[in-house]
Amino acid sequence: MAGHAGRLPALGLGLRLYQRWNARGLPQHLVTRLRGRLREHQGRQPEPTACIIDSQIVKCADTVSRATSGYHGGKKITGRGRHLVVDTEGLAAGPAVTRASVSDKPAPGW
Repeated sequence: MAGHAGRLPALGLGLRLYQRWNARGLPQHLVTRLRGRLREHQGRQPEPTACIIDSQIVKCADTVSRATSGYHGGKKITGRGRHLVVDTEGLAAGPAVTRASVSDKPAPGW
């Protein structure tokens, strides 16, 4: 169709597709498959045997619900924690966002 090349779909359609795919776990499935293929290409096993976990505490605005934020006693910050698991190649294996009061050990998703 002339005149439609390069146009993006309407925002509502794109959002609905993303929500449907996300509910089925498709984005995470694709990341997992791509990570496995990259590792195999590098001569490694598809699944990592060792990972590194790191986190960062970020302050939240006053408008953020207390149900999704917490107080980190060591840093004396009220906010959220960003946790990331990477394999030894630096490929992301599992991001998570939690209340600041959650430590790396019991964080969900590991």
